[in-house]
Amino acid sequence: MIGQIVNCPKCNSMLMVTAPEPIYVEAPGSQPVDSMAMTKEGIAPEPAPDLEGAEPQQDSQHDSASPDGVHPLAREEEAAAEEASAGDAPPVTRPSGQTAIADWSSDDAPLLPSEQWTSASTARTRQYLLVGFLGVSGIALATVAFFAFLRWYPQSSPGPAIAMPSPEADEPPDPASPPGETIGEVVSDRSTDSPSTDPQAGGDDEPRLDALPPETEAGDGLDSTPTSPVPPDPEETESGSNADVGELPEALVQDDVETASVDEAGPPQQNLPKALEAFGPMLNWKVQLTLPDEGVELSAPPLTAEELGLDTGQGQTVAIQPVDLTAHSQTELPGLIIGENQPLSQVINLWTSISGVPSVVDLDSLAAANIDRDQSAAVGKVQRATIAEVASLLGQSFGAEVVPRENRFLVFRAAATEMKRQLPDRVSLTGLVDDAAGEQWLTETLRRLFPQHADGWTIADGKITYDEKQVDLMTWFFVIRLLENWRSVQGLPTSLDGYDPARVVTDFPNPAELAALDHELTEPTVMSRPVGQVLSRVCEEAGIHCWIDWPHVADVGLGPSTTELVVTNARPLRRVLANYAQRFSLVVAMIDDHSLWLTTPQAYRAQPQLYVLPSEGLTPEQWQQKLRPFTPAGPDGIGTIDVIPTPDTKFLFVRCCRPVVNF
Repeated sequence: MIGQIVNCPKCNSMLMVTAPEPIYVEAPGSQPVDSMAMTKEGIAPEPAPDLEGAEPQQDSQHDSASPDGVHPLAREEEAAAEEASAGDAPPVTRPSGQTAIADWSSDDAPLLPSEQWTSASTARTRQYLLVGFLGVSGIALATVAFFAFLRWYPQSSPGPAIAMPSPEADEPPDPASPPGETIGEVVSDRSTDSPSTDPQAGGDDEPRLDALPPETEAGDGLDSTPTSPVPPDPEETESGSNADVGELPEALVQDDVETASVDEAGPPQQNLPKALEAFGPMLNWKVQLTLPDEGVELSAPPLTAEELGLDTGQGQTVAIQPVDLTAHSQTELPGLIIGENQPLSQVINLWTSISGVPSVVDLDSLAAANIDRDQSAAVGKVQRATIAEVASLLGQSFGAEVVPRENRFLVFRAAATEMKRQLPDRVSLTGLVDDAAGEQWLTETLRRLFPQHADGWTIADGKITYDEKQVDLMTWFFVIRLLENWRSVQGLPTSLDGYDPARVVTDFPNPAELAALDHELTEPTVMSRPVGQVLSRVCEEAGIHCWIDWPHVADVGLGPSTTELVVTNARPLRRVLANYAQRFSLVVAMIDDHSLWLTTPQAYRAQPQLYVLPSEGLTPEQWQQKLRPFTPAGPDGIGTIDVIPTPDTKFLFVRCCRPVVNF
């Protein structure tokens, strides 16, 4: 193979076989050793001679070694073998790994390839195949064994009949039914001494307990006479004897009757395998599942700031920079005309957009002064006037005064003198509280709802009054409105003379009943316009007053001059409000059935209201869970909903936030 290109047995690469260079080793005191010299181990054995006389071909090496073609080493081995067979000399031992041709046979172990001729990837593949084959075989064997067990189990030998529960267990047996059709079978606790209960064992001639003679039925030791049949003795059944029960020994009959401990309405029988026969008495129990009449109500998960919208990181809008009201109020307007027949809510939004000053109306103060918030307001024609002068004229048009707050926004509210003139000094409690216990309950309730004015109330002669030094006019108005709401839900007339009930009574509105939200708008929007003006126009078209909390919506990027393009034509008002609420992270709350309030989540949670609701048979805890979405914010974070039942538990005093419109 010298000079040829062959494949490497390990890496299967192409290699050229070259002639090895001889290595000479010089041992001390001897001649040099040639590594290429011919040795005995390197001489190939001579092939076996042809049996038919054909002489094998001899190579030049063998011819040079012996004239007759036989190698001298072969002669020595043959001579040693002959001497060993004759017994004259011991057998010649050869070095390990050398086997003569004459000594080899087919029974010897096969020659395995060395590591140089074995591939690691091939061995790994064989191992994977072996493991996979064993796994598949194991699964197949387990499947076969499982199905074999299923085929064997129903065919196992039956054990004693065990009573199991049945739907008819509590029904009494039918007296008119024949003895063999009794609902419950008598089951003995003994498996060897007691008779068999198999219905097929006795047939029609099976002895019955009702066939006992009178003296046996009323014998000693029998407290009651069971109506269940007594099965025959297994020995007599096997021998084919049909002896009458009266012929049996009295002790045997009495023993069998006492052993029958299962009641008449016994469950049906079931056969058990031999392995479970010993557990038969323990399995003879009736199990009746019972469910409670009322399920356990799980407590609601705690409220989070994200759920109430109190996290300051919500929304990606930038807050509007506040105006310097002191300097900006002196800005001169060249001219202004606000015509008549415009709702007050629309006029305030228009004034905010024109002046650039956030302005709001204190609706509670207007109600305390008996001023209608749904009225129209008009300024007329104004020329060359400052913002402060025009704002004062606007407030006078609907009976309010202008109060600057925090040097950044204006508040239109009723004058304190007007509220003092309209509000009564005391309110009658007739029809609400009629005894001392009721008066004590009302005092404690007011202390809980108004903790800052706990000692400012006095109840005497069926009337309630307030201390002007401890209670301000607005708090006194809130108490009056709470009592008027209580009268309203009971169907009683108002106790305030000259007040419009709609301005005092505050109902709890339901957003689902506000049909105006589904009104299809016709107002077109072809370009970006101020948000306040657009909301006022679309809400007016649907018959709703839109009040915008301008001082707080500035925190979410909605200012007097903020413009936004939202399609309004041929769309319901609900979808338009949803677009603005999603754009600026607003809350759309309901004031009543025709007024909406747009503000931020933080401002919404900070202004809870007082309502009086019918209990409808629910507990205060259930009402707290029902009103959970309207939870207000407390001083330190999340507050609580106050629910206080009245003495007759028919109504509830509730303090929570206003209902909101869900989109």
